[in-house]
Amino acid sequence: MMTLINIDHHTLARLANERSMQDTVAVGQPGGWFVEVDLNGTKGRLVSRRGAVRVFSRFETLARYLKQLGICLLYTSDAADDMQCV
Repeated sequence: MMTLINIDHHTLARLANERSMQDTVAVGQPGGWFVEVDLNGTKGRLVSRRGAVRVFSRFETLARYLKQLGICLLYTSDAADDMQCV
């Protein structure tokens, strides 16, 4: 079973700078997208300052945010949990 951790903006920026992530996934859900990263067997989800998962209402906004952090080579999107994708 894969461990799931919360990561904040500063941690994600550091991980991106150190190139410590094996994969970055934009996960679709009702209401928007959230970021999930693979840290060699541990999944990290971007959270807000208050600890809730950071949801981007538009994919373009998420893509621009990741690009500003230097995460821009390849995106994988996952909308499989969306009820309309059954």
